[in-house]
Amino acid sequence: MSADLSGFLLDVLYVGTKFVVTSMQTHRLKIIQATYKQRQHDTLVELYGRTDTGQSITVLYEGFYPYCYMEAVPGALEVVRRNGAVAPKVLWDRLEDVELVHDQKTIKCHKITVMHPSVVKKIRDQFNTVNVLLSSGINLDRLPQFFSADIKFGIRFMYDLDLGSCIEVMGKPYEEEHPYTTELVILADIVAPAEDFQVNFSILSYDIEASMSTKTMLCNCFWIRRSDGTEVEYRLIGTEKEMLKEFQKIIIEEDPDVITGYNIDGFDNPYLNDRHEANYLPRLKIGRNGTAWRSRDVKNSKMWFVTGRIIADAMYMARKFSNPRRETLQYVSQLLLDESKLDVNASLIDEEWAKSRQDVLDYCSKDAYLALRIIDKLKVLDYYSNLAAVGMVPLTTVYSGATSPLIDSHLVREFEKAGFAVPVGGKPDPDYKKIQGATVVDPEPGVHNWVVVVDYKALYPTTIMVHNMCPTTLDMENGTIVSPVGARFLPPEIRKGLVPIVIERLQDMRNEYKAKMWVEDPDNPGEKIKSPMHGFYKGLQNAVKVISNAMYGILTATFYRFFKKIIGASITAYARAALDRIIQWIRKMNLPLVAGDTDSCFVRSPWPNLNGCITLGKMLSNQFTADGYELEFEKVLNPWFTHGAKKRYFAHVVWDDGKILLDNPDVYSRGYEIRRTDSFDYCLDSLEELLEAVCTEGAETAVSLAKERVKLIYEGSVSAEQIAYSKRCKPEAEYKKPESQIQVRMARMLKEMGHRFTPWMKVSFIYTDGDKSPKQAYPFIDGEKFPHTPDWDYYAVRMAEVLGRVTDVFGCDAGALLQYAKGQTSLDSYGVIA
Repeated sequence: MSADLSGFLLDVLYVGTKFVVTSMQTHRLKIIQATYKQRQHDTLVELYGRTDTGQSITVLYEGFYPYCYMEAVPGALEVVRRNGAVAPKVLWDRLEDVELVHDQKTIKCHKITVMHPSVVKKIRDQFNTVNVLLSSGINLDRLPQFFSADIKFGIRFMYDLDLGSCIEVMGKPYEEEHPYTTELVILADIVAPAEDFQVNFSILSYDIEASMSTKTMLCNCFWIRRSDGTEVEYRLIGTEKEMLKEFQKIIIEEDPDVITGYNIDGFDNPYLNDRHEANYLPRLKIGRNGTAWRSRDVKNSKMWFVTGRIIADAMYMARKFSNPRRETLQYVSQLLLDESKLDVNASLIDEEWAKSRQDVLDYCSKDAYLALRIIDKLKVLDYYSNLAAVGMVPLTTVYSGATSPLIDSHLVREFEKAGFAVPVGGKPDPDYKKIQGATVVDPEPGVHNWVVVVDYKALYPTTIMVHNMCPTTLDMENGTIVSPVGARFLPPEIRKGLVPIVIERLQDMRNEYKAKMWVEDPDNPGEKIKSPMHGFYKGLQNAVKVISNAMYGILTATFYRFFKKIIGASITAYARAALDRIIQWIRKMNLPLVAGDTDSCFVRSPWPNLNGCITLGKMLSNQFTADGYELEFEKVLNPWFTHGAKKRYFAHVVWDDGKILLDNPDVYSRGYEIRRTDSFDYCLDSLEELLEAVCTEGAETAVSLAKERVKLIYEGSVSAEQIAYSKRCKPEAEYKKPESQIQVRMARMLKEMGHRFTPWMKVSFIYTDGDKSPKQAYPFIDGEKFPHTPDWDYYAVRMAEVLGRVTDVFGCDAGALLQYAKGQTSLDSYGVIA
């Protein structure tokens, strides 16, 4: 019988007169988090992830040290040497003198290597602290600049080894006593990049029901989908302390990569902290290194962090990926899954628990499972996994939501390889005067038939590449490429810009992924069909597009390390010039330009049919595809409507990138309130129907529809659910006068009624008196009967204002819509166009 050694290498060591055989394992994994552990004299790199065979893994790496670059200002190094809190942690035998290029100048620097990442910050901080400088007894002519001094240590490790989110490691099982809870713990000798692959992550979704009277936990129900796809349900009841301990124990044993639930950031997670404290238990220790979870306030929410795992609130994910008008689990699950919560009154949970524990357990379990299905439906993990792959960062970095780390991952590597300095990032400048934006041509109001849309492909990234724009090529003395705002850039034959190099590489990646989406059809030679990995590569190419398009925005952000205002101004100036050339030509040819916006033009064809539009679109594309720019013939719209406001139009797409859609046109909408979430359903649905009627039925039918819709709401013939507003409510401390904010008053009422509310949630309500100051309203609860009379006059006025923007084009304004609603019956009395 032979042993199966697949995945293992035999490492034969010669010790004295004996041969010792030890096992070396190889594993491929997707990195969830890259972090570290500070030891007495060094720092241990920790990489947490999931292998391609479905096992959770911790990879440890020794011998890699933090470092930064400090400008060699005379006396600055001596300041570091005399700092008793810092000097003992510096590895002086590794001190190097290097030269870096910054702003077209060569700067002499010291590369300072230290034992722990925290020492880098202390070195920087001492030059910002007057007392430390004075105590050193050294007078400096100026403070030194620091470079590569704010890069997180785990990310620093990935940069230096040129790792992406998927890696291959070779090493031995870590045999020393350790706190790690993953299935595999490997001390790596070799860590190398691996080709991207799909990983099935393990997910836990939980929900807690708590007593309204005693605040104690009634039950905790959760579902776990393991990496092999099997699903397991847990229902915890008993004493509160037992449930708290058991939950922690099961998390460690099941070892999920992702923890989710609905509104867990706002309620369940902080509730668990409170109950641990009430039961004299330490905080939940569910990190893969045995540490407790932690939280911090971020924009619009509170985020929770667990070492080696991701906490992904399904409510936050629904907000980010689907932007629902209301955010209750009932509303979102109905919207996304066409499924409802079970019928238990959460505001009377104590009575429900006393009446039937089984019903409450079923209700709690269903809520947990709905959250898991919402994460699935939105393809959250696929999206973040693809961004991590293209951004070459861990999953936790992508989940943080910031774009700059994804751009950094590419640019920092290139800058450092080429010997350029990497500045420390700053803070947003509130006094920054924004650069001039893109060209926008005011749209011509009305209905337009047979409109051709042409669009510059990747206008901003292309502009950066064509004109070699980059901080490394910006040279106001020697540059020969002069932008419209006077910036001068070196030509690529002198120095190819690093930003253009990165953009080109991303475009090549996208083309490669697109090609892999399709394979040869074995039954039809010469034809292509979807490859078995079509969805995987489609996700990757979309991720490349997201990062490429973000490049311009981040380069113009004042906090970003590579920010140069004149570069951002040059990019938009070149882009304006490109669109202006098309606009001038269109007008010179006497073609009707009905709108223009940033990188696209909308032109009414002189030939009112599909073939004529295709001819015009191809002609425009051929005319202006030159000098590195590609003008794409994108769509044919018939009809196309706007009431004249910028960036607001509605149309039917009858041709899209070669596909003829005459029999089943797509809807093309931008700017109109059908996309907004701060209005009410009846208004938004009516607006969408009105715009559709404009395009299909004509002005008279559209105006009639608008009048009838305003009349129905004026008469109160609309359900309460259709008129509920939703508004996000921040913590009260963030409002100067919280009592004047309707969302604050509604949140207070919800809590008084026994319903859960946490800051940053949307609260739903219906106006009952819109004339009072402040306006009077009452909370709307999904699934419950609204107990008050809405202010139908208020709603009719709002409806008339919204629909009137459209009908005004046809001679019927908001006032006319209201007059009809209040008793006028003749449709011919208000200037309706026949």
